[in-house]
Amino acid sequence: MQNTKLRALTPAELELVAGGNSITVTGERWDPWADRWWYDQMFEDHYHDDYGGGGGGGEPPPPADSDSNDVTNNITRPLTAVEQQAVADLNAKIAAVTNVINAIPDNAAITLSDGTTVTGAELKAIWAATDFVINEVGHTYANGTTLGEANYNGGDPVVSYNIDTLVNYNAHNGGMEFLILHEIGHMTANSRAHNALINSDGTVTAAEMDDHQRLANDIARAIANQGGLTIMSNPGSGYSPTTPTFQTPSGGGSGGGGEAYYAYDLPFQYVNYYWNYYQIP
Repeated sequence: MQNTKLRALTPAELELVAGGNSITVTGERWDPWADRWWYDQMFEDHYHDDYGGGGGGGEPPPPADSDSNDVTNNITRPLTAVEQQAVADLNAKIAAVTNVINAIPDNAAITLSDGTTVTGAELKAIWAATDFVINEVGHTYANGTTLGEANYNGGDPVVSYNIDTLVNYNAHNGGMEFLILHEIGHMTANSRAHNALINSDGTVTAAEMDDHQRLANDIARAIANQGGLTIMSNPGSGYSPTTPTFQTPSGGGSGGGGEAYYAYDLPFQYVNYYWNYYQIP
């Protein structure tokens, strides 16, 4: 048999094979009203089985990508000193958030103002698969803003910011932490379900949008408080009067069990944009 020498793949080749930032997948526009599952969620029990509680039912969380928390800079010009500092601080805060989320017990959970819960296990699964993108000033997103967006991306989340958004939030105490954690809050199953619910009649009021943004803010603040991170004291839409904190059931272990969620990426629309593209408040 011929002896064949094999070389190691480069990081770029590994990323390509793993389906990371080098690959973009698009699909045909989907009509939710033609899908029986979506019809059941709209007109029957919204949370039956698919966003259910304990017992370990449902699908497992999406697998993490090969290179967790990648930060891709799409700006080709030289960055100013202030922009460079904002990018450096983004990377530093991502590392800090990683330590905090990984330290949350899997079965620890916060109960939000709408009665839904978010577990440590769910946050870990979302965070491990999340990547970040930095775009130029003026880049327009699917949500219609030039600030940024959080795209759940079928379970492989991508959070994008324009560079001026990073600079502006970095100027506030706890602003960068809020910017990261708020978008992670939008990725949770309860936030995605809430967004589908307020869009169910085709119209989203300002009050409904404030409620929706506040849920993500509350998740962000709970994570920050859990790990001793500083976070903005008065972001857009504010916080709920009661601060949710992570609670671990007495006598329970830190791994396995807990709530299980389906990772549906429902393309319902808000002002002609897919609902899973969230804007920064």
